[in-house]
Amino acid sequence: MNDPQIALPRSLPLIIKSGLFQLAIVLLDAATVWILIYSLGEMASPAGVFASFTLSSLLRTISIVPGGLSVFEAASVVTLRLAGVSLPVALAATLLFRGLSVWLPMVPGTFFSRGVRRLAYAVTCAGRKSPR
Repeated sequence: MNDPQIALPRSLPLIIKSGLFQLAIVLLDAATVWILIYSLGEMASPAGVFASFTLSSLLRTISIVPGGLSVFEAASVVTLRLAGVSLPVALAATLLFRGLSVWLPMVPGTFFSRGVRRLAYAVTCAGRKSPR
């Protein structure tokens, strides 16, 4: 039982800590949607926005489409509409949220992945012997 690969997943403090971090991510994402709705000029119930975000995330997770593309957006607009948000605001808030949470982080990710790829190529080339 001294093997860290076996002991680590059974660590109760680690499970609790990771669960709390995941809960914080969900709450902050739902708060982001609520703030986007407010910034677009409407008031929405925080509980309704949280329920909408949670259901949309669930449908995104169980969909067969990679990343839940279009599934999340459709579910979010419909459930926000059921929560009392007007259709234009629900659509705008959903698209803004997806832009901020999915597409915007890809910009630095692409930049850094190219640097890592160049570094890996340089290390690979440096390890080869030059033919003589």
